[in-house]
Amino acid sequence: MTQKKLFLSALIPFLLILFMGLSAANSQSKKDNYQKYEITSNNSGKPNVYFLNAVSKANMETFRLKDDDVIVKFKEGVEIKLLSASKLKQNGVLNIELNDYKSTFPKGYILPIFGIGEHGNLLAEYKKKLK
Repeated sequence: MTQKKLFLSALIPFLLILFMGLSAANSQSKKDNYQKYEITSNNSGKPNVYFLNAVSKANMETFRLKDDDVIVKFKEGVEIKLLSASKLKQNGVLNIELNDYKSTFPKGYILPIFGIGEHGNLLAEYKKKLK
């Protein structure tokens, strides 16, 4: 065998193993992300994974509370429960410091209404509170 053929015969299995490893890691990461949320209502006509993908790509930790689940609503007619930080830690989904999470939202705080943008990104629409 020539040196080039020998190199190619070793390179192809290496690349296949590398690709399979990356695919498995990405799959596990998505599974872990999906364990942080529960769809409680979907009246959109779109599959749950459409919304879970958008939520998983965004940083929803700002809206997660220490001990209480939080329901976030979408303009499309979907409600998603953000599981509490303590539940995620207890279930081994997140390795987090619970003191980094707030116990409640500030008085008068109104959660935004979410939507999905053109490219699958999450949009937050804040309502101005009238005094």
